Amino acid sequence: MMLYKTIRIMIISLMMLAVLWSCQRTDMPKHFRIGAIAGPEAELIQTVIQVAKSKFNLDCELVIFQDYNTPNRFLIEGEIDLNAYQHEPYLQQVIQAKNIPLVVVGKTFIYPMGAYSKKIKHIHELNMLDTISIPNDPSNGSRALKLLEKSGLIRLKDPLSYTSTPMDIIENKKNLKIITLDAAQLPRSLSDVAVSVITSTFAASYGYIPSQDAILLENKESPYVNIVVARQDNHTDERIEKFMQAFHDEIVIEKAQQLFKGSVIQGW
Repeated sequence: MMLYKTIRIMIISLMMLAVLWSCQRTDMPKHFRIGAIAGPEAELIQTVIQVAKSKFNLDCELVIFQDYNTPNRFLIEGEIDLNAYQHEPYLQQVIQAKNIPLVVVGKTFIYPMGAYSKKIKHIHELNMLDTISIPNDPSNGSRALKLLEKSGLIRLKDPLSYTSTPMDIIENKKNLKIITLDAAQLPRSLSDVAVSVITSTFAASYGYIPSQDAILLENKESPYVNIVVARQDNHTDERIEKFMQAFHDEIVIEKAQQLFKGSVIQGW
């Protein structure tokens, strides 16, 4: 009986040691999920995932979204572990509005917002009462207004605000009509408006090259650098540090320039 108990204890001990050893193995899969917006940004994340796998043995999965609101909700709910699609002014607005514990874990690229047109070749060719479409989410809408203000078309009540809306325009010499649409719909609106202000992601999805096709474009001084975001409960995960190293790899930088036709700007 004593021999049986001794053998049983030894077996249990060996099993426990095996579990502990397996948890400490450095070659165990390190699988986590990253959210991105459909289009060239998602394609870029695929390259990051490949680099992360080859250089750091990280197993990652890309989760693709069609809109700007869902990735943060999925991150909060634990459906994904990171997202890489937004800039900090947008994130800060989300945090303030919903009081959610999201954390910036790294910077990626500036994808410059631009103004596009099928009807004019220069922004100052706009006529009285022409219509301009901009994104309807508050952060990118404000960003679009800042770009229009920089061109001299309008003047905003608070040029430093990241939450300006068309209601904050205090000078509009050409009485331009500014309408707001879902970001993904903006390229489709080009046949109906004089100008549309579009993020690089959706412009590139429709074949536009920001550095060539935009009649007005942000530059490297833009504060709208894109970021990678995690939750407070996972932002210190060592896998994230490796993922960011992969994101800043030369292979990824070259791929970004290829996907966005030389229009992206490093934000770190």
